[in-house]
Amino acid sequence: LMWVVLVVFVGLTIAMVLGVPLAAYVGADGGWRMVFVAIGATAFLACMLLFSAMPHRVGLHIAPAGRLVALLGNPQLLSVYAITILSFGGSTMAFTYFPALFGDQDINSGFYMTSFGAGAVAGNLLAGRVSDRIGFASAAVIAIFGLIACLGLLPVVLTSPALLPAILFLWGIFAFSLPPILQTEAVRIARSSGLAAAASSLNTASFNVGIGGAALFASFLVQTI
Repeated sequence: LMWVVLVVFVGLTIAMVLGVPLAAYVGADGGWRMVFVAIGATAFLACMLLFSAMPHRVGLHIAPAGRLVALLGNPQLLSVYAITILSFGGSTMAFTYFPALFGDQDINSGFYMTSFGAGAVAGNLLAGRVSDRIGFASAAVIAIFGLIACLGLLPVVLTSPALLPAILFLWGIFAFSLPPILQTEAVRIARSSGLAAAASSLNTASFNVGIGGAALFASFLVQTI
């Protein structure tokens, strides 16, 4: 199960690592409208490819809304969702405003963002192996405390061209090792109820809640500083 989740998240991570600089490049030449046109066209193509490539299973049923709501009464799942929101949201908050820290500095921010992206891919790939060996809880604790340490050191190493890429690489590892670990744990907890897919989708929603909520909170925070 973990390796299936890893394949999905590695694809997502690589798409983000390559897509962000590519979108910035296209936006600089063709404007933001061209970026959204390209995203829409790519999404449509991906939907068509998924429709043709995925097996059409017969006999799938839609779970009643009441059973889906009941998932939120499971304290283990709620803990996973809370960790997802807080950990990935906090990381995204810092990542959103990270390029702005280089605004007045004569350095190549693209190189540093690439260091983060390489760490993100590595984190996806390492998550399964580490989680299988030491368990979900230990792997999640290591990733969270590693993430806290990297973000705490970030202001210290911003002016150090030698140390900054290493911290960004480690930040990417710890931040992006969490999604496959948390997603797999949510599926494992809900498997006995027959609602593993629903639990997985709720955890994906939690990632988006964390990302959106953190960005909103960060905007208010930046305005008040």
